[in-house]
Amino acid sequence: MKKKCTLIFFMVVLTGAVRLAAQPGTWMQKKSLYNLVSGRKYAVAFSLYGKGYIGTGYSYGFGYDGASNNDLWQYDTLHNAWTQMASMPVVGRQSATAFVVHGKAYITGGDGANGIVLKDLWEYDPLKNTWKRKADMPNTGLNAAHAFALHGKGYVGFGLDSVGYFQKGIWCYDPPADTWTRKKDFPAATVGESFALSNDSIAIAGLGVVTATGRSAGDIWLYDANADTWTQKNNFKGQPRFGEASFTANNTFYIIGGENNNYRFVTDGWKYDIAHDTWTSTGDFPGQPRGGAVSFVIGRNAYIGTGYDATSNDKTLGDLWELDTKSLQWKERASLGGGPRDLAVSFGMNKLGIVATGEDGTRFKKDVWAYNALLNDWKKLPDLSYGK
Repeated sequence: MKKKCTLIFFMVVLTGAVRLAAQPGTWMQKKSLYNLVSGRKYAVAFSLYGKGYIGTGYSYGFGYDGASNNDLWQYDTLHNAWTQMASMPVVGRQSATAFVVHGKAYITGGDGANGIVLKDLWEYDPLKNTWKRKADMPNTGLNAAHAFALHGKGYVGFGLDSVGYFQKGIWCYDPPADTWTRKKDFPAATVGESFALSNDSIAIAGLGVVTATGRSAGDIWLYDANADTWTQKNNFKGQPRFGEASFTANNTFYIIGGENNNYRFVTDGWKYDIAHDTWTSTGDFPGQPRGGAVSFVIGRNAYIGTGYDATSNDKTLGDLWELDTKSLQWKERASLGGGPRDLAVSFGMNKLGIVATGEDGTRFKKDVWAYNALLNDWKKLPDLSYGK
């Protein structure tokens, strides 16, 4: 097993945090202690109302060992500009979890400093550009958790607890009531570096590492939010694995690549038909086996790129590959203009694929790039800046 990374091929690993108790009064942003001029990793990204957002994460600066961020930046495609939005009025963090419900974003968990895992929940209103402290998760906090939205509620689970153990608990947040409810635990033994996906109606989860044995598994489970039940479905047809690429396109779930029980990266791809509970091969991913990649979906096509080459001393990659989910044909597309990297963040927005930040093996990145599938080219966007 090589690096740990984000959901695309590996789960992120987190380190410490300082917990601040909520206090009455007013927050006012002051000049940061350090001049953060380098990039970041382990950030969160989401899109709302046709605009993209990136925030939090971990950065290096000059003259110190690094810092976790609490800032938030909005990208406007119309004006091709980043605008700093209101920062989270609380300690910075890395490897937090975000979900979007009813036009608002929610960020919870992660690490700040000193090894303390956070459990606070913050609601961001993009129309008012304001943050509001909401009810804490009723646990000790979660690192590198999965999050998804179903039926207007947010679900957070899996991840690592405050002492570094993978968890099976699933918690549901109801925004109007501002309450958390403990749901049925994930019933499988597989909890480490698993995946969880939703299509706004149902969620599926599985694969990953059985923590008791250190071996990967191939079981797949479907979650019914209305009944609060997990039902085991037909096992994954490929090799048991963890750290796979997983995404949803056209209401179908996809699994690409990953690392098997022999700690070798595989390149086979599979799609899951919910209605018939069947797995169908999509053929092999033709690029280099990799970890730490990004993925995004534009229309009926899915894209996987960047990451590190698992067969060549973790050399960072800058290539991009397109999967036509109808014909199941792969095609290599234009490489990322900003050069190779892994542990970047990505999302699809307004028919563009946005890739930002990451690291290239020597430094963190702060550049941002937009991929236009029709033109098959990358356009450099303004760099992601930092608060002052």
